[in-house]
Amino acid sequence: MSRIYEKIPADEDEQPPEVKSHQDESAWSEDIDPGYETLPGCSLLSEIQPITEADEQESEKEDPYMFIKPSLPDEPLLNNNVVEHRPKLRTVLTGRRRVMGESGIKLGPLDFRKLEPVTTSLRTKWGNFINPWNSWTMPSLTGVLKWKLFSKNNRAIPNKNVLDKTLPIISPNLEEWKLPPHSGIRVSWLGHACVLVQFDGITILTDPIFSMRCSPSAHIGPKRYRKPPCDIHDLPNIDAVLISHAHYDHLDLPTVKCLNARFGSKLRWFVPLGLMSWMMRAGCENVIEMDWWQENGHPDHTKITIAFTPGQHWSNRALHDNGWYLWGSWCVFGPNHSFFFAGDTGYCDAFTQIGRRYGPFDLAAIPIGAYEPRWFKKPQHINPQEAVQVHVDLQSTVSIGIHWGTFPFGNEFYLEPPKLVKEEMANKELNPDDFITLNHGESRLLFEETLVDNDRSSISERSTHMEEIPHDDGSIGVTMEEIPQDDGSIGEMTEEIPEDGGSIGEMMIEDIPQDDDDISFEESGDDKSMII
Repeated sequence: MSRIYEKIPADEDEQPPEVKSHQDESAWSEDIDPGYETLPGCSLLSEIQPITEADEQESEKEDPYMFIKPSLPDEPLLNNNVVEHRPKLRTVLTGRRRVMGESGIKLGPLDFRKLEPVTTSLRTKWGNFINPWNSWTMPSLTGVLKWKLFSKNNRAIPNKNVLDKTLPIISPNLEEWKLPPHSGIRVSWLGHACVLVQFDGITILTDPIFSMRCSPSAHIGPKRYRKPPCDIHDLPNIDAVLISHAHYDHLDLPTVKCLNARFGSKLRWFVPLGLMSWMMRAGCENVIEMDWWQENGHPDHTKITIAFTPGQHWSNRALHDNGWYLWGSWCVFGPNHSFFFAGDTGYCDAFTQIGRRYGPFDLAAIPIGAYEPRWFKKPQHINPQEAVQVHVDLQSTVSIGIHWGTFPFGNEFYLEPPKLVKEEMANKELNPDDFITLNHGESRLLFEETLVDNDRSSISERSTHMEEIPHDDGSIGVTMEEIPQDDGSIGEMTEEIPEDGGSIGEMMIEDIPQDDDDISFEESGDDKSMII
């Protein structure tokens, strides 16, 4: 939190003598937060007035998390006339870490959960990134050879005709993709860790790979046994791409070049630390490079916040660059929904920390495949049982299984991951429908019915009941009392008006519309009046 200190005299008539101190006074006379003057509601340093004892008590009473007392210098100041000034909680937003990017400082509401300690990224003395988790073991060349030569392969991947029945490729609805849904989250699985997510007006693509092989060469290396369900030119307008790490099955150079050729600088790439220069060499211009727990945003979607969070994995593009690039997971927060992308990871304490700081999530994309043999894969790839635990740690409402059914990376049976996920959800007495898997190209619209039903119920539960009220001039007015109707409609209301000769006639008033767009609320004091 920003701390501003200003020296003022103890008495206006009597100035205290100057006392030279070996302490560096620049920290006490200048704003130590370079972004302070840009924050809303803040005054210039020269305009700040001392905080009285009454203000101090009132400020502490407002919110206990507003202020963290700063540590004083090792040696006390000789001048005791130092008064501390701190901004009010309601005017200064300092809870989220501010990240300098092309779009400036990203600010968010103060959240006391972000004061809790978390595990940060770690480097060696040579600058290479390493895992801070005790559960991590770096795969060795000996382990790779033992896995490839001596481990039993249980994949049993059949021919294309059988795959078309057991793991079909569905042609996506391209018209549906053109715009994000009006409400809810639309998620489409494009194979492996590539997910198209649309919500709150933004369209996001994760770890895209449209190549047939994930390798430096187009002729050797792991080949996919399920083709992409669409081409790059079939994609809608993409606002952001999230890259979890630098491995070839998550960062594919031909795909990056094709996406950049189509969308250019309008497409914003979010990448881990170390990948900025690689992305620039690939021709990408709009790139945001982030460390764990940093947050940033999108210039065209100012209500969206994107945070980079930890994971347990590793990252390289060749034999000599291991640890040059960071790895991790991503969180996306909109005004109505939130999304988590795990990337590629082994199980560690990171997900508990992410759940505490950012949870709960509406949707989480969690890897469920490429986990056998466990003696070799466990540190870097979670299995279905651990994926369910990640679902619990994140406090995810709905999770989707990724990182399976596309490349032959693990020795497990190719259809085993979704089966084990359902079994583990049942073992933990969780709803199996809360952890789903999709076919290639399949889309699912989540939370839309819940939002629409809630919005309609807030209106449809109200109908109008008329009560006659006599006026002074002899006419009769009506007052309305809202009552629920069984069919969910609002019904009609009538107003009785006097006719010529004193008889009472009836005038029909049109039905109250149920469309939210036709209803607005005008607020006056504590009352709200509905305007049709």
